[in-house]
Amino acid sequence: MGMFRWIIIAAFGGLLVSGAWALLGTQGSAGTPQRAATGVEPSAAPVQEAQLRQPAPAAPAPAAPSVPHHVETTQYDSWVATCEDTTVAGAAKRTCGASLSVQDQNRGMLLNWQIGFNQDGRLVNAVHVADGLVVKQGDQTVGGPILIADGVELKFGNGPVHRLSYVWCGPKQCMAEAPIDDAFTKEAVASAKATITVHLAGGTVPFELPIKGIDKALAAVRK
Repeated sequence: MGMFRWIIIAAFGGLLVSGAWALLGTQGSAGTPQRAATGVEPSAAPVQEAQLRQPAPAAPAPAAPSVPHHVETTQYDSWVATCEDTTVAGAAKRTCGASLSVQDQNRGMLLNWQIGFNQDGRLVNAVHVADGLVVKQGDQTVGGPILIADGVELKFGNGPVHRLSYVWCGPKQCMAEAPIDDAFTKEAVASAKATITVHLAGGTVPFELPIKGIDKALAAVRK
């Protein structure tokens, strides 16, 4: 299934927040990320701890081709849910996912938070982070290669930190993933905002995001 993009829906903290969803765990699923427009040239160094870099997930065994016949995209406040109905070997199949994306002022992807089912059929969070990310924090510039071993931190309001581990890195982005359980869902739907923190060689970058609509997005994904 190809990627579905959504127009900019909100401005947040000098960054643009929008929704976009793609199949989780596939290279390039968040598009080709661009560098943040800060006037500072990002580091050309590769992702740190390159020995942990993994190739893109292996393609599944060939299956009967799917024929898309209906795509439905719905905006739930900060989130966009996209469902695609296909026919595989004569059987109807519906696949849904939801996303909240942070872009720079040139609409280059900085971070893309996805909710959906991975290739193993597990409901997961997947956070795609642009490599060599450079952003402004007040009068300071923070950026550099991603620290893979530190993972990505996610918390709702003042709640506990949930850690997502990087499972894949490509030339321009890395993806961290963690499962979603009932306790996580309960915490998420009771919160108005979330903070996703990315660890870089030059420091940490927290993204504070409005997440209104996540309850409806989760419900749409689980249909």
